[in-house]
Amino acid sequence: MAFTPVAPADLLQDDAGPDMFVCPPGAEICNDGCDNDGNGYKDADDPACTPQMLVTYTSTGDPATGTPMLWRLVLDNPPRVEEFDPNPVQPFAMANYNKAFSALTFVVYASGELDTLLAGSGLAPILTTPTFRPRDLCTFNDELIVLEPRSTPLTSTLHRMKADGVTEILPAVTMAGVASACASDGDQLYVAFYQIPTHSFIEVFTKGGANGPVDTGNAISMPQSIVDSCCDRLLDFAYIKKGGMFIGLFANGEGGSIGDQLLSGSLMAPFAFDGGVGPSIDAGVWSGVGEFLP
Repeated sequence: MAFTPVAPADLLQDDAGPDMFVCPPGAEICNDGCDNDGNGYKDADDPACTPQMLVTYTSTGDPATGTPMLWRLVLDNPPRVEEFDPNPVQPFAMANYNKAFSALTFVVYASGELDTLLAGSGLAPILTTPTFRPRDLCTFNDELIVLEPRSTPLTSTLHRMKADGVTEILPAVTMAGVASACASDGDQLYVAFYQIPTHSFIEVFTKGGANGPVDTGNAISMPQSIVDSCCDRLLDFAYIKKGGMFIGLFANGEGGSIGDQLLSGSLMAPFAFDGGVGPSIDAGVWSGVGEFLP
């Protein structure tokens, strides 16, 4: 009897009943109805299948939902927001979650607080008050990088924290200029600066030894098309592993007349370091974007 090939999709149909099908473990399969990688998300709701990032809002009511909590933005067609953690989040927060680094979600506030949340558990935040005033945070080289924008009036500092979000690794890294945001693609660390009245730029750091990230001296300008059309400030940005792209929140600081921490993103768009810009993302008004890797 001749063998009849079966299409891969047909292999998912179990005529003996749904209880006979066992989800194959491993890397996420985006169309089998299973949480293959066991991270709590499946198919198009998994960041392995659809680009995602954490987003934080700009006022006491989230513009997209009216609810002050931490959301993940799923860049589906159209984009959608989904609840990530029900704990209330203050306005103008910045958040980051990378499970390979820590089971905790990290949130910093302009008020000087740093919260750690057990991701998705609904437990009360663990609040710490650092001796410095944080602005943004990201993970790089197995460290939590917490950015202090004005350790002196014209100097910023990268504080290196362990996975508990409390223990600082010394020495910290000082930088000339006023920093506003950080992001990493895993290989390099990128720190955004703004110098009134000029527009934002990005400094590139490589992995160093015991002394932390090392500035390469390579400065990247903001995409000129964005500067010309609307915005002089890179408010925040995040690297999206699915698609290998950076997505930025851009704003108009009106030549420095508006403080960075009072701005909300008027434009969200993918961008490249060669000046290329992708289509804008219509997904609400946010003050921060961060890594989401469950």
